[in-house]
Amino acid sequence: PYTTLFRSRVLPPASEHFSISLVKYLGEDGLVAPGLYCMVHIRFLPDTLADYEDTLHVVTEQGLMAIPLLARRLPPNLTIPHTIDVGNCYVNDLRSVIIPCKNQGGRGRFLLVPDYEWPEPPEDVHQRAHVYMSPFKIRPAHWELEMGDSIDIRVDFAPGVEGPFRVNFRLVCDNCSVQEYSVVGMGLVPSLKLMRLDAEEILPPLCDLLRPKVDQAFSDLAPGAVTTRVVTLKNRTALPINFHWVVEHHAT
Repeated sequence: PYTTLFRSRVLPPASEHFSISLVKYLGEDGLVAPGLYCMVHIRFLPDTLADYEDTLHVVTEQGLMAIPLLARRLPPNLTIPHTIDVGNCYVNDLRSVIIPCKNQGGRGRFLLVPDYEWPEPPEDVHQRAHVYMSPFKIRPAHWELEMGDSIDIRVDFAPGVEGPFRVNFRLVCDNCSVQEYSVVGMGLVPSLKLMRLDAEEILPPLCDLLRPKVDQAFSDLAPGAVTTRVVTLKNRTALPINFHWVVEHHAT
């Protein structure tokens, strides 16, 4: 604190988004007595919904004081994980996953833009209902959430070949922030292993067939006789397999 009079001068902010009006002094000739103050009206004129900052400088006989100017709103905070793992899916099949998305921050509007369109998305980016990033499809492609609101994001995964997949996209918020995300999944081919025929273990290469065949499992029988064999199969993939037997009749 100052115990004597001092003279002050306020310098305008450098940014065009902030401006000051005429400074009002309680004393005369820009003098500020102990216990008194001067008043400055600051105008904020944003041209986007982004955050802004600048500095107000006050020149006094004691030196230069820098006063930060901040214009910010509470940013959105979405609960979407930055890596969305949709898991495993068989080749030429479809897997759909619902990702709950809750906004735990301030209000915001969001636009999903694939990496291959960044930073120049097409003109219809605000009209499309979904975004396709082979072999993934995500919808909706844009949404708006108030604080505490939620929405379900649907991801469809339809791999055409076996192997891992990863695509990247960005969520652009109306506060000019950009967050990066990834979607990953694994394409699988169904695979059964023929383990045993009754108590007899089946050895390669017969046990490694994609579609195991049980040849010559039955010996010759008299007409009207019945015999039974037990076939043991193993699912070698990370997903359930629906299968059925095909019985081929060979006349002799």
